[in-house]
Amino acid sequence: MSTQLLLTCLLIADVILCVAIVILIVIVNREVKKRRSGLDEEALREFRKLLDESQASAHHLLEVMNESRKSLKEIAYALDQKEGTLRTLLEESRIECERTRKNDSLNEGALVERKNEEVLSMAAQGFSKKEISQRLSMTEGEIELIIDLDRTKHRSHNENV
Repeated sequence: MSTQLLLTCLLIADVILCVAIVILIVIVNREVKKRRSGLDEEALREFRKLLDESQASAHHLLEVMNESRKSLKEIAYALDQKEGTLRTLLEESRIECERTRKNDSLNEGALVERKNEEVLSMAAQGFSKKEISQRLSMTEGEIELIIDLDRTKHRSHNENV
């Protein structure tokens, strides 16, 4: 009997375990169904609405970025053109400055030559060194130097001839 009792106990234990497993499966199925039904249609609609809004915002952001990129390209192009214009103007200005300096030095030389001729002309007319210096706003030393240089120039010219 002991074997029979043991087999009977095992059989009863197996049946109890089988019933317990079936009960657990039923409970788990109910819980899973509850969780699935936990996402109601309203929550799904709200989620879809948020998703659509975020996609629209991302699309708008991309458009704004593209417009900004285009604007930056236009600004860069305008700056390049202005830089080119400035370089051209600077080069023209440099050339004009050089030309002006050359003209100024030529004009300065011509002005000095004119003053020298005036000094020599007044000296030939009999004006004193003091009178010439007062009229031409020059020092008497300058007047004397101009006259002496002219004499030296004429003397060396006469000696060479």
